[in-house]
Parts: sequence; C-alpha cells; structure tokens
Amino acid sequence: MRIFTTSIVATGLLAIQLYPHLFPDSGRSSIGTQIQVKQETIESIKSICKKLGISNDHKIKIYVDRSFTAGNLGNTWLPNGAIISLPFTAYFATIKDVENSKITFANQRIERKDLLQCFITSTNCNNFQMAHELAHLQSNDFIPRSIIIPAFYVIAISGLKGCNKMFIGSKLLRGLSKAIVAVAALGSILLTNAYVIYKQEYKADQTAADIDPTYLSGGIELMHKYLDWDNNFTNKNSTKPYLMIMYNRLSHPPVQDRLQRLLDLQEQNIIVNKKN
Repeated sequence: MRIFTTSIVATGLLAIQLYPHLFPDSGRSSIGTQIQVKQETIESIKSICKKLGISNDHKIKIYVDRSFTAGNLGNTWLPNGAIISLPFTAYFATIKDVENSKITFANQRIERKDLLQCFITSTNCNNFQMAHELAHLQSNDFIPRSIIIPAFYVIAISGLKGCNKMFIGSKLLRGLSKAIVAVAALGSILLTNAYVIYKQEYKADQTAADIDPTYLSGGIELMHKYLDWDNNFTNKNSTKPYLMIMYNRLSHPPVQDRLQRLLDLQEQNIIVNKKN
C-alpha cells in the first residue's frame, strides 16, 4: 500500500512539473499584456530553427509580453507544440517607443532619456534571446528539470522508511533521523535543480552564441543590459530577504558569470581567427 501511495504521489508531482509543457497555452488566457507579433519576428524564429536543426517550427507559438525576459514552454515534438515568449523591449527601436510603452521597472516609472535608452535592444540582441530560448527546446531541457522533485521524493520516502527500521526502539532517534533525511532531501533538490539550471543556461548561451559572431555580440549586449537595469533601477540601500537572494542564485546563473563566459568565447574566436 505504501509503495502504491508513493508511486501515486511521485506521478502527481511529475504531472505538475510536466503540465505547463504538455499544455503550454493553458496559462495564456490570464495574460492580458500580449503585444502583436511582427512578421519579422516569426521569420527570425523560423531562420534560427533551421540553423539549430529544430523541425516542426510551425508548432511554435510566439508571444511578446510586457516583461523583461524571454521564456519557453513545451516542445515541437509534443502534441500541443511549444511557446516562445519574448520581452516587449525587443520592439523598442527609439526613445519614443520606450516612452509610449509607459515602462516601469521594479515599480519605478522611468522618465530620464538616458535611462530609457538602455531599454532599446539591437537586432543582434533580440536574435540571441530567441536563439537562447530555442536552444532550450533543442536540448529538451524541461525533461531533466521535471524529474528532479519526483525523483528526490521517492529517495526521501525510502530514507524515511529506513529510519523506521533502523531506530525501532528509539522514538527520539527515529524522529531526529527523519528530520535529517527531510532536510537533506530538500537541500539536494535545491542544489541539484540549481546545478541543472546553471548547466542548461550556460549551454543555451553557448549554443546561441555559436550560430555566428553577431549572435555572440548580441548575447554580450543583453548581459550588459541586464547589469545596467540592475545598477540603475535596483535600490542598493534596500536589503532583500535572505530567502529571496538564495532563490535568485539557485534559479538562474549570475549575469556577470554569463557575461564573462560570452566574453571568453569572443576572445577565443578572435584568437582562432588570427591563427587562420
């Protein structure tokens, strides 16, 4: 009975993780911030798919949202296809575009033109963002992320059962050992998830940058934009909760690290070109 219950719970956890990818359109109805997608964006996605060897690009739905980061859900080989979401900054070509958007960052209304300028991204930068998200589809990155929690749940349950058998005669030791197993399982989930995410993000950056040098320069530009936004609009005097800081570190690699990897790649390319 316990094995059956564990299997049901693990399957439920896996289903929760996979649901957004199996039904990527399910959460879109609640989003009222979509912007009309330009034909050139659709053509760019198709071109990048061809370069990355992604088939069934017609099953990719593209959205442009009032957000500052791109994202992806699903995959082209799944019945409901995939979604690529792009930030509305991709459509800022002039200061006037930024002003008309009534953009806010960290709940701050931005009016200074020198700050508005940093929200304008180049074609290379936009291509890198699209290629980065498509690289996640190419690698099926949602699969390893989805199995982490169910896998460690099963391991944790096995550990808890072992505690019951090992400390039958001591309620105190049994309770302490279970607490240790629970904490260890939670820590393992967080660290494993962070390891997988870091590895996938670095690989997606590299895959996008390897398409051609313009994508690489676009990636470097994007990382500089992220740093500019953080430097200009984050209150350095305010203290973030420790849990929020840890969540940010575990959910995405530091921008500075991503930038340095791209700069190193650029330097390697320059050296190779000189030798040739």
